[in-house]
Amino acid sequence: MVASRAHRKFGINKNMMTKRDDGRREAVEKQIDENLRRVYEQDATEQIPDRFLELLKKLREQE
Repeated sequence: MVASRAHRKFGINKNMMTKRDDGRREAVEKQIDENLRRVYEQDATEQIPDRFLELLKKLREQE
């Protein structure tokens, strides 16, 4: 309702709002994708600490 009043008051075309919002949404999604990819690549290259390997070994022995 507020948005429709703004559209009337300022002459904002609803299509203009959605195109701009879509552009922002796409930019945000692209940035999130890039950040997730960066974190995944960092994790994939890091070695697993010895203490975690020891815990995994103990868990496997319990099975």
